[in-house]
Amino acid sequence: MELKITHNKGVTIQDDLIGIFFEDINYGADGGLYAEMLENRSFEFLDARGDKDAYHQIFNGLYGWSAYPKEQAELQIQKINPLNNVNPHYMHVQAHVGSGFTNQAYEGIFLEEGHSYRLSFYARSEQNFKVQVAALERVTGKKHILTNVLISNNDWHKYTVSFTVNETIRYALFAILFEEQAEADFDCISLFPEDAVCGLFRKDLAEKVESEIEILKTYLPKQLSKEEVEQIIEEAFAKVKPQSAKDMGLIMKEVTPLLKGKADMKEVSNIIKEKLASI
Repeated sequence: MELKITHNKGVTIQDDLIGIFFEDINYGADGGLYAEMLENRSFEFLDARGDKDAYHQIFNGLYGWSAYPKEQAELQIQKINPLNNVNPHYMHVQAHVGSGFTNQAYEGIFLEEGHSYRLSFYARSEQNFKVQVAALERVTGKKHILTNVLISNNDWHKYTVSFTVNETIRYALFAILFEEQAEADFDCISLFPEDAVCGLFRKDLAEKVESEIEILKTYLPKQLSKEEVEQIIEEAFAKVKPQSAKDMGLIMKEVTPLLKGKADMKEVSNIIKEKLASI
């Protein structure tokens, strides 16, 4: 690679051109800022391949999910009487005692000692039976039982349970294991940290983003108060003397150089529209 440094300026960039570039790679969103810990929770995964000139998708409803152990459980994607018609696919499970299914998560489940987590899923079964919710260490095979849930409804029913972890677990598989031989349907299996910001975002990353926003604010033009904005608009009205809403452009032309980058121009526009409507 060759890096060339020159004193010649390139493309002129406006002083008030400010934005954020976000690329969802390396779990930047799913498995990252977005705190969902399980992959393909609603069994609608599409494997997208190619580029704009040769692009195709392959449905892979079981992406991220596996029978455990493979010889004692069977997983199928079905869409008969689904939970909803927007996401019509769900997972049908037939399992023996102690078997069930796992989710690979985002390179493994990470659970912190002393932290609490919220699991939710929809299920239906003709049988009443308990399942173990567990984390299975990939290297040692050690099973950590996290909680238990009683499946007890033959129609779609949402189950929600919270649990606290008493030891830190790394690179584990998330597992739901049947305590008796049974079959059931599952959909929308979701696991979130209890401390997720707004119930959606990882607390550590959200706090990091907030601190970065505060740093960026120091480089932005000082924002005017609502009173200061209204004062500038009043002065523009006095100067332009608009007669009707048709003079909106004249007012905006007057205030834009004074307010751009220092106020929310959408809000400025709304204030001007309200004042024009009262003429």
